[in-house]
Amino acid sequence: MQTFSLQVQQEFYWGTVLSVGYAGSLGRHLLGIQELNAAAPGSGVAGLPFFGLGRTASTLFYDDALTDNYNSLQVGMSKRFSHGMSFLAAYTWSKALGYTSANNLLFNPANPRADYGPLDYDRQHVFTFIHLLEIPWGMHGNHMIETLPGGWQLNGIFTWATGTPLTITTDPLMCASPGNTVFANLNSGVNPVLASGNAYLNPLAFSAPFGGTPGTLGRGAIFGPGYRNYDMSLFKNFRVHDRFNLQLRGEAYNLTNTPRFLNPVTNINSPDFGQTVTTINGAFGRQVNVALRVIF
Repeated sequence: MQTFSLQVQQEFYWGTVLSVGYAGSLGRHLLGIQELNAAAPGSGVAGLPFFGLGRTASTLFYDDALTDNYNSLQVGMSKRFSHGMSFLAAYTWSKALGYTSANNLLFNPANPRADYGPLDYDRQHVFTFIHLLEIPWGMHGNHMIETLPGGWQLNGIFTWATGTPLTITTDPLMCASPGNTVFANLNSGVNPVLASGNAYLNPLAFSAPFGGTPGTLGRGAIFGPGYRNYDMSLFKNFRVHDRFNLQLRGEAYNLTNTPRFLNPVTNINSPDFGQTVTTINGAFGRQVNVALRVIF
């Protein structure tokens, strides 16, 4: 694996720094697993290469001839804490391409080049914004008018990212090609993405290939649902004594109560095709915590 990067920074007023950079990597001699006993489209079981030897079971070949690559533009802006405010913003525009999915198995044994496409972890756009806003007045107030308006601190983390690639498939029996992973066809003139409730993909946009023909879609041809989240906290500090500080804390995770689904079912022969039926493990709806803290 070879990695390379380049970054340029420029500092502006009030401690604000803008950085623009490029980061990339190139992988060589990566593991690939190829199914040797796979039939050509339309040939059926009799088309299995080892059928004449009486073998219809899977026969795998392991090799290290595959490659992958990652390229990204990374832009960041940060401000050191001053004038009651600090923030950090980061944006990445990237592309990760390769031949295999997480299990290293080639989908199209007869034509590995057809498997070249976005890798499973590819997210084209990722944006993160972290902020801290503090009202400096009233921190050391001696009466109610000075104390109530001041001592407030607002913190937050916002994250937005586009989805990861989807590979739309159909059962190999649909085109009589056992041993293969068969891509589906994309029907022209129909929007493939519904993004309505749990229905993410439009079943009318996809169809099984005709017998003897491969599907028109490739690996990772469509991207799944994106991700966005905002965590916020609001603090109020009361100066009780020179050595004591009372802090009222309110924290909200997933403030907008946005559901976070896994990628939808991608086999067009499944009754749940196109449905986002499972949420991300550990992802919950809005959670609110309130606490009182004494600092000394």
